[in-house]
Amino acid sequence: MEAAVRAAKASDSAFILDAWVESFRESHSAGVIPMPMYRRVYKEAIAWLLARDGMELLVACNPLDEDQVFGFLAHELGVIDRATHRDIPALHYLFVKQPFRRLGIARQLLAASAVNTAQPFYASFKTAVATELARSKRLAVKWNPLFARFPKKPATEKSLGT
Repeated sequence: MEAAVRAAKASDSAFILDAWVESFRESHSAGVIPMPMYRRVYKEAIAWLLARDGMELLVACNPLDEDQVFGFLAHELGVIDRATHRDIPALHYLFVKQPFRRLGIARQLLAASAVNTAQPFYASFKTAVATELARSKRLAVKWNPLFARFPKKPATEKSLGT
């Protein structure tokens, strides 16, 4: 299935936030946040992430109706790899609605993003599908939620590889 990939619009915000929060709800990596608090805590955390400098949101949609959204990808540029002191992209979340999974939409979103899965990249949210892909060595992912918990530090000359 060929989807159109575009930058997210303000009208996509509610879908992105709700899909992200609800699809992560039963992940083992969601931590020990009690369910009565889960939605509030994760909505605040994700909203904080989405406001970071360098954050980019892409949406996959019907090419004939861009308001029919199939999924989204949230990634960030300007994250510093502690080992190499170079910028690497960070994938925060990739989501495709259930009826549109296994149709290549996730690949299309990744291809349109700055995340080259053959090169090292950080991932902040661990899901079952991403774990399986990493296990199969199809992704050069470095699980690192810690970088996403703190405000970004300004880039330095060393971090820019000079």
